[in-house]
Amino acid sequence: MKKYLSITIFLLIAFSIFWAVKNQDWLKLEQANIQAVTTIKNTEPHILSAPPNHPLIGHEDNILKGRAFTDPADTSSTQQPDWTAQAIHYPERFAQADLVITLDQQSYSLFIEDINAFAISKNITIIVNRGTCGISARDLNNKSVDIAGFCCPPEKSDRLPELKFHTLGIAAVALLTHPSNPVNNISSTDARKAFSGEIRRWNQLAGGQENNRGIVIATRLHCKTRPGHWKLLINKEEFFSTTAREMADIPYMLTQVNRHSVMLGYETLSMVKIENKPVKTLLIDSINPNNLQALAQGYYPFYRVYNLATWTGQHSKPVASELIQYLQAIIANQSNQYQMVPISELEKNGWQIKAGELVGEPVSLVPSPESK
Repeated sequence: MKKYLSITIFLLIAFSIFWAVKNQDWLKLEQANIQAVTTIKNTEPHILSAPPNHPLIGHEDNILKGRAFTDPADTSSTQQPDWTAQAIHYPERFAQADLVITLDQQSYSLFIEDINAFAISKNITIIVNRGTCGISARDLNNKSVDIAGFCCPPEKSDRLPELKFHTLGIAAVALLTHPSNPVNNISSTDARKAFSGEIRRWNQLAGGQENNRGIVIATRLHCKTRPGHWKLLINKEEFFSTTAREMADIPYMLTQVNRHSVMLGYETLSMVKIENKPVKTLLIDSINPNNLQALAQGYYPFYRVYNLATWTGQHSKPVASELIQYLQAIIANQSNQYQMVPISELEKNGWQIKAGELVGEPVSLVPSPESK
């Protein structure tokens, strides 16, 4: 009898512990061990203010902003001379293809239909793999593709011998929150303070005076060694809020922002449209992220750069160059549809371009555009 009583008591204690843990309003681990928000209701960040020795206390914006680009002349390739002579070698299952391409997830979503249309018009077979910038870099190193796509500028190690980067354009990275959130406009300075944890509640932002709940920051810190993208907001991963929640991918980021009224995340407008998740886009410094003129003129501060890399010299393929020109022309003619400023407009507005690659922001700004 005592034995059964002991077992019963043990089970009751175990169940009580399980129930207590289950009902905690914590942010749990999901999807490949990446932290993501499972429940936000009544949740405040664990640390409600930045530590006194936080590196961003009293910061200036130009200290926070990371590099936008790398110098094309600055390379760190360790490839041996015989590597350059190696032919492009497709995987066996793609042996009959005329072109093999790997694209990052954004470029794939944006351009796959256009690439299919190009293949039909040329009566050729094009294989397109959906990957990431890292997978694109790997496939170039393995010499298994003719073209590779990146959603950010290349780092030094991406600049392989006889490889050329072609910029398609840039797209605004919008700050996103729940549609019910009363905040509409945020300064770039306050945005950096919010993502760093220096501003921690919505009522510290203009328009959020009635909302004293904590801001839950959502991040997707991809391509950590490459310049641009989220580094235009905050340069280093360790400078983000200690309570920031890392999202597994773009759909998950948008799903969480759509579900939780206290969350603040970011993504390009084109991906918001593709994923079809109702979220609010915030003005930044009173500039709407869909204002392509402001983006082209250098007034909108956060953006993503889309590049395609092709081989030059003995491994070059004329049809690869034709495809890139085809995509550049489509973007130039339909920039509003793609929510992207084409490279031709960037050049007109003083952005620094070398041999078809965007390598620097405008040296000087034209007069400020209308805010909306």
